[in-house]
Amino acid sequence: MPGSPLMPHPPHLDAYIAGALQGLRTLADLDNSPYVGTIARTAMMIYDIGQGKTAVDRNLERLREKVVESVWAILEPWKAYDNPDEHLIDAVGKLMRSLDQIAKHVQHKLGRGRFRRMLTFNDDQTVTRDLEEDLEMSIMTFHTQLSLVNVKLSSRVISREAEVHQEVRRLLDENHAEQIEMLQQDNVSTTSAAQSTRPKAVYKRLPPRPQVFFGRSGPIELLKSHICATESQNTIILGIGGIGKTSLALSLLHDPGTCVVYGESRCFLSCEFLSNANAVLTGIAGCYGIESEGDRTILDLTEIVSEASRSFLVLDNFETPWEHDAGREEAELLLSSLSEIPGLSLLVTMRGSERPSGVRWAHPFLPPLSSLDLRAAKATFMTVSGCQCPEDDVDNLLDVLDNVPLAVTLTANLAQHTPCSELLASWNEARTAMITKGPTFSENKQSNLDRSIWLSLNSERMTRSPKALEVLQILSILPNGLSPDYLVAMSHDKREVRRAISVLRQVALVYEDTTGTQSGVAAPLRVLTPIREYVAQHHPLSSSTFAFIHDFYLNFAHRTSVQPDSQEPTSESTNLKSQLHNISVVFMKALSDDHEIDRTVRVILELGHQLEGASRGLAPAALDAARRIGDKSLEADCLVAVSDFAWFPDQDFYRKKEHLELAAKLYRELEVPDDDVRIGRCLSGLSEMIFRSGDFEQGIALCLQAIASLEKSSATEEHILALYKAGRMCARTRKFRPAITYAKEALRLCTKPSQHYILPRLHSVLVEVYLGRFQWKAVDYHLRKLTAAQGHTDKESKDSAEATQMRAEMALHLSRLDEAQEFFDQVHYIWKKLGRREYMPDCHYSWGLVALRKWDVDTALKHFNAALHLYREMGYHCLSRCLLYYAQAEIQRGNFATAVSHLHECRRQYRKPGEMTVEVESGALALFGDAHLHFGDEQGALRFYIPSLILNLREDNLLEAARGIRRLGQYMAAEGSFEEAEACYTVAVEMLEPTEMSFYVAECHVKYAECAVLAKDVGTARARFGKAMALYEEIGDKHLVTQCRQSLEAL
Repeated sequence: MPGSPLMPHPPHLDAYIAGALQGLRTLADLDNSPYVGTIARTAMMIYDIGQGKTAVDRNLERLREKVVESVWAILEPWKAYDNPDEHLIDAVGKLMRSLDQIAKHVQHKLGRGRFRRMLTFNDDQTVTRDLEEDLEMSIMTFHTQLSLVNVKLSSRVISREAEVHQEVRRLLDENHAEQIEMLQQDNVSTTSAAQSTRPKAVYKRLPPRPQVFFGRSGPIELLKSHICATESQNTIILGIGGIGKTSLALSLLHDPGTCVVYGESRCFLSCEFLSNANAVLTGIAGCYGIESEGDRTILDLTEIVSEASRSFLVLDNFETPWEHDAGREEAELLLSSLSEIPGLSLLVTMRGSERPSGVRWAHPFLPPLSSLDLRAAKATFMTVSGCQCPEDDVDNLLDVLDNVPLAVTLTANLAQHTPCSELLASWNEARTAMITKGPTFSENKQSNLDRSIWLSLNSERMTRSPKALEVLQILSILPNGLSPDYLVAMSHDKREVRRAISVLRQVALVYEDTTGTQSGVAAPLRVLTPIREYVAQHHPLSSSTFAFIHDFYLNFAHRTSVQPDSQEPTSESTNLKSQLHNISVVFMKALSDDHEIDRTVRVILELGHQLEGASRGLAPAALDAARRIGDKSLEADCLVAVSDFAWFPDQDFYRKKEHLELAAKLYRELEVPDDDVRIGRCLSGLSEMIFRSGDFEQGIALCLQAIASLEKSSATEEHILALYKAGRMCARTRKFRPAITYAKEALRLCTKPSQHYILPRLHSVLVEVYLGRFQWKAVDYHLRKLTAAQGHTDKESKDSAEATQMRAEMALHLSRLDEAQEFFDQVHYIWKKLGRREYMPDCHYSWGLVALRKWDVDTALKHFNAALHLYREMGYHCLSRCLLYYAQAEIQRGNFATAVSHLHECRRQYRKPGEMTVEVESGALALFGDAHLHFGDEQGALRFYIPSLILNLREDNLLEAARGIRRLGQYMAAEGSFEEAEACYTVAVEMLEPTEMSFYVAECHVKYAECAVLAKDVGTARARFGKAMALYEEIGDKHLVTQCRQSLEAL
C-alpha cells in the first residue's frame, strides 16, 4: 500500500534502481520525443535532490525510488511513440503535475534542519503518502492510455460477448413474462356471476412508470387538465409509431395528481394484439376483475366505477381494432359505450392523426406528438447510455435519428458499449436495421424500429391508397420536405396526390414543418428520418417517378440560377435556399445512376456560390461524372468547383491544390475563348490552397496573378472575389495596408445586386484588419456595414458565422468574457447547422481561450484537447497552437516544468511544413522565457524574450510587442535594475492604454507593483496594485481582484 513502511532493500533492488537511472539518462537525451525527455529529466532531478544528504527520511527515500522505478517502467515502452495523441498528452500533463509536486515537496523537506524535520514528521508522512498515491494514480492513467492502443479491439470483442449474454438473458425473461400474461388472459372466467351479486373490482397490476422520460411537460399538463377535471372527460394521444405515445400515457397514469383523483381505480390495457371490439371488451373485464361477458361487462363496469366514484382507463394502441373497416364501427361503438359510463375517464393512444368518431373528445385537442427537442433527446440518450462520447458525436447521432424517442432509446442502449462515432458509421451502412434491442427478427415494436415502421406502412388506410406510398417515396428522398403545391405540380394526377397527402396525414407518416415558414406560405410536408431511410431501403422509388422529380428540379434550379439582377430576392430565389438540400440529394442520385449527366453537371455549375449551402459531396460527384463522359472542358470546370465548394476530411488544401493545377493544365490545352476568366478563377483558388499550406508569400503572389488575369476580362464578379481573397490573405499575414487597398477596390466594383452576396466578406476583411490594429470604432463600423450587407441573406450562413466569430474575438480582447462566450456558442451553432465539421476544432479552440481567461483551467484543457484531436484527424496544421495554450494553462496553474514539456513538443510540431506561424513561434519563445525566469535563469529568459519581441515588432503586433516589453521589465527587475524595469513597464502601459484592453494594462500594473515591492517603494507598489485592482473589477475578473487585494494587504 502507498505510504506503508518498507523493509530495507535487497541488493538486487539497488541494482534495479541503478539500471533504471541509467535508462532514464538515455531517454533524457532523446530528441524525437520532448515529453519522454522532460519526464525522464524530472524524475532524475527528484532522485538527485537527496543524493549526498545524510539521514534522509525513509519515507522520502522510498518516494524518490518509486518515482524512478515507475517512470522508467512506463517510459521505456513509450520511447517509440513520436506522435502522441491528445489522450496521451493529457495523461502526460497529469503525470508532470504529480512529479512537479513531488519535486517541490522533496526540495522543501530536505531544505529544513534535522530538528524541524523531526517536529513535523507526522505531517510530512501524510503529505508523502498523498503524493505517492497521486503518483500511482497518474501513472495508472498514463499506462491505461498507452495500453488502450493495443487492447481496443480486444475490449470490443469482450464487450460484444457480454452484450450477447445480457440480451439472451433479457429475451428469456421477456418470454417468461409474456407467457404468464397470456395465461392470465386465457384464464379469464367465462361464467357469469349471479345476477343478484354485486361485482367487486380486482384491479390488474399496472405496467411500471417509464424510468426515463423527458421533454413532454406540455402534453402532460394538457392531458392532466382533461383527465383530472371535476367531471370525467375523454382524451386521445395520436402520433406515428415510436414517438412516445405509450410512455406519455403511462407517465400520466402514474402522475401524483392522477393518483390523488383516481386512487387504485386506474387501469391500462394494451390493444396491440386485440383485433376486434369483443377482444377489447374481454381485456377490459380482465383489467377490472369482471367475470361476466358481452353487454353484461359494460353493466358490471358501470357498477364498479359507480362504487369507486371515479375510474381512469387507458386503451393503448387502439388502432389495432379500429384500423380495419370491418371492425371500425364496432370499435367506435365500444368507445361510445365506455364514454357514457358516469365517472369513467378514457385515454386512448393511436397511431396516426385521425380521432375515432362517436366520442366527445376533450378540448383543446392534443396535437399528434412530434419528435423530442434536442435537450430532451440528449437527456434521454445520456441517461440510458451513460456514455462519455464527445458532445458533437452525440448531437450528430441524434440528428440522423430526428430525435424520435424510440430510435433515441434503442440507440442509447447500443451506445452503452459502442462509441457514438461507430454507431453513426453503422447508421450510414445499415440505417434503421441497426436500431434494435435484442434479436433483429424481434416482433416487439418497442425493441425494433423497423417493425414499428412496418406496422404504419401496412395499415389498412395505406394499403387502400397506393398513391399514398408513391408520395411517401417522393418525400422520403427529399430531406427538407416539399410543400403540397410542389407535390401536386410534380404529378399528372393532381386529385389523387391530394388524396394521398390526406391519407399520409391521417396515419401521421408526414408532418408539417412550420419552422421558419413565412406567413401565407404553405409549410413543407416532411418525413421523419428513420421513416425516410426505411422507405428508401424497403420501398425504393421507381425510375420513372424519379425521372419526373429530377426534371422538375433541373428546371427549378436553372430558372433560379439565371434570374436577372434585382434589388429584392424573388420568391424563387428564396425557395431555392429551402430546396438546396433536396436538390443535392436528387442530383447526387441522378449522377450515381448516370441519368442526364451533362445537363445535371451544367446546372450544378450554374448554381455557383449557392452550392455552399448544398451537399459537400455534390461538386466531387459532378467531377466524377464529367470524367465518365469524357468531357474535358466540363471536367476542368468541375475541378475548380470542387476546390471552391467541396471539403475533404484529410489534407483538403493539398488535394484541392492538385485539382486546381490540373484544371489550369486542361484550360491551357483546350485553348477556350474565355481563357482569362477560367485561368484567373483557377489561379485565385490555387493561391488560397498554397496560402493555407503555409507558403503565404507564394499564395499572395499567385492571387495577384489571378487579379491581373481577371482585370482583362469582363468577369467582374470573379475579379471581386480574387480581390477579396488577396485582402483576406494580407490581413491574416498582418499586411494591413494592402489588405485595405484590395478590400476597398473590391467594394468599389461591387455594384450589381447579384454581386451583393460578396459585400459581407469584403467588410469582414476590413474588420479583421482593424481587429489586428485594435481600432475598435472602425471594427464596430464595419461590423454594422457587414450586418446591413447580409440583408436578406440567410442568418445561418458561412458569412454570418465568420462575422459572429469576429464579434467574439473583439469581446475577448476587451475582456467581455460572457459576451465572447455567447458569440462563440452562436458560431458553433451555425457551423453545426450547416454541417461544416471542419470548423469544429476552431470552436473548441475558441472556447478554450475563454475558459483560460476565466481561470477555468480544467475546462480550457478539455477544449484544447478536443481541438487537438480534431485538427489531427482532419490533417490541419494547427497542433502547435493548441500545445502553446496547453503550456499557458499549466503556467497558470504554476506547473512550469509541465509547461516546458508542452513547449518543447510545440516547437517540434511548428517546425513541420505548414505549421510555423509567427504568432505561435513568438508565443512559445515568450513562454520559454517565463519558465526560465521562474527557475531563476535570468539570462536564459533574456535569450527567449529578445527574439520574441523582435518577431512581434516586425509583424507590427502592438499587443504582443507591448507584452514583450513588459517581460523585459520583469527580466530587469529580477536583475535588480529597477529603474530600467519601471521604464519598460511605463512604455508597455502607454502602448496598451489607448487600445482599451484593460486586462493587459492591468497585467503591466501588477508587474510594475511587484517590481516596486522589490525596490522597497511601497507607495508606488500600492498605487499600481490599486490601479490593477480597479481594472480587474471593471472587467469582472474576481480571481485577479482577490490577488491584488491580498498583495495590498501584505504591504
